[in-house]
Order: sequence, then structure tokens, then C-alpha cells
Amino acid sequence: MLNRRPTPVTFFLGRHDRVIPHAGLQGFINSLQHKRTVLLDAGHAGLIYDVASYLRRHPEVRL
Repeated sequence: MLNRRPTPVTFFLGRHDRVIPHAGLQGFINSLQHKRTVLLDAGHAGLIYDVASYLRRHPEVRL
């Protein structure tokens, strides 16, 4: 469904996330045409803080 229109999707994933491991999402992510993956050095619990920090450092990233 996401490939029917050029819908950009950005995934923020934690390298040490055991709840939603990035390796388990690769098949889905690779099926998308307009995707971007940002792999942060974080686990699941602190991921939201690392995403916020990343976005402050990279204002060019549009959500």
C-alpha cells in the first residue's frame, strides 16, 4: 500500500533493541520504495530520546 504513492518513510531503529530488532524488519523495509533507515546506538527503552537528539542534530530530516 505504501508503494502505490511516493510516500517517504523514515525508520528510527535501535541497534541494541531486543523488543523490535532491526534485523527482523529488514524484509519489510526493503519492500518499500521510498524508505530511509536511521540505525541508532540505542536499545528499546531509550530510543525515543536518541531519536529526539538525532532530529535536533539533523534538522534537514523531514517527518
